[in-house]
Amino acid sequence: MKIVYFLLITLGLIISACATSGAGGGEIPIPSKWKLESFGKAGAAAPVVTGSTVKLEFLEDGQLGGSGGCNSYGAKYEIDGTNLSIKELVSTLMACVDEKVMQQETLYFTALQSASSFEISGDKLTIFYGDGANQLNFVTQ
Repeated sequence: MKIVYFLLITLGLIISACATSGAGGGEIPIPSKWKLESFGKAGAAAPVVTGSTVKLEFLEDGQLGGSGGCNSYGAKYEIDGTNLSIKELVSTLMACVDEKVMQQETLYFTALQSASSFEISGDKLTIFYGDGANQLNFVTQ
């Protein structure tokens, strides 16, 4: 009978350990800073425009911010498991010198606002947006 109790307790511990998400489970560390490497369709994502830097920082109070390449931005976010929603994005309104950077920034801001979920693997963060087939690919900064 002791063996049965031992096995039940062990099984319970194993199940609860599997249900707890850790670093491998995909939690976004808060606070954390990320740099965009590429964006677009999965498997065909385009790199960021050469010479531009797009940054994303998750803060503890449900706020995020960063740089879109030209303009600073901020927004509110909510995380539920691996679901991610980003709302109320605001940015400065400076014109970019490079038209390609301006187009990239517009696409980036649109993508953030249609974020649906995320995945973390090592030092990589992928935010899925739109229909889920598009992604923003970040690396820790």
